[in-house]
Amino acid sequence: MAKLAKFKQSMHQTSGVMDVCHSKYIALSASSNSTLRHIRSAKQNVDTSWTKFSEKIRHAEREIERRYKEELNENNNTVRTHDQTSLQDTSSVGSLDFDNETEHVAFRNTKMLVQELVNTEKAYVEDLKDVVVGYKVRMEQSGECPTLLKANINTIFGNIEDIYNFHSKIFLGELERCSETSHVGGVFCTNISNFQMYATYCKNKPRSENFLSTTDVSFLAQCQRDINHVLDLRSYLLKPVQRIMKYHLILEKLLKYAPSRNAKRRDELQEALEIMERVPRYANDIIHLMGLEGYNGDFESLGQLLLQENFQVYINGQR
Repeated sequence: MAKLAKFKQSMHQTSGVMDVCHSKYIALSASSNSTLRHIRSAKQNVDTSWTKFSEKIRHAEREIERRYKEELNENNNTVRTHDQTSLQDTSSVGSLDFDNETEHVAFRNTKMLVQELVNTEKAYVEDLKDVVVGYKVRMEQSGECPTLLKANINTIFGNIEDIYNFHSKIFLGELERCSETSHVGGVFCTNISNFQMYATYCKNKPRSENFLSTTDVSFLAQCQRDINHVLDLRSYLLKPVQRIMKYHLILEKLLKYAPSRNAKRRDELQEALEIMERVPRYANDIIHLMGLEGYNGDFESLGQLLLQENFQVYINGQR
């Protein structure tokens, strides 16, 4: 029995030594892998932030497209109701000749869509004017505007005044002048360079959002009350992003109703559609790039973004 007790005591001591060795091994292993764990943790944080940001953008895009399609469908239903009446009324058709009733319906649908485009463009210009005059100009001229806000006017508004000047002085007038002939495609094609300013605006948008969410905006709230806005400034600063993503939807409809015998008009609409699909896509890429963290270089110096998606990154064979 004495030998058994002595053996158990010896085993217990050996076990204690092994526990100490194991603890030292774990500590040494943890120390040697701390850098790798840090990299993995940083990568995971970037992946999480990117996924959340991407989902927000995709959700906003889907919601904008859904609402606008509902508006277009409502307009089309109204047009179909009118088209069930007699075709003897030619007050809106003038002296145009149609080969069949289908062309007549297409013409009336086109007129309705162009009018919808012009009306919504007028409303958009008024919204931009409220932002520029009701907020930006007042901040620049008012002695009551806090110094911090006044010093960050460019951060808050970006190039929204340039966008307002383009739409109010150029684009809206050209749309109104072409409403009778419905040659809308050409208006978009000739203004492709002006639409590029939306990429600049979208690039600044995250900075604007971050500043407004972390700054006292009581002065801006007073501006909002003075111009009788229900929505706050941040909601109105989102309108250029929403607007640039809507144009291609109505262009798709116009291309659908464009007469096949008018090749020039169809080509113009097709080109305009491609332009207005490319512009918001590029702006969207800019927004996603601005959401990336951990890279201090200049993204633009890397060239055009070719693909954006979730990727798996491996470092020294470890994911």
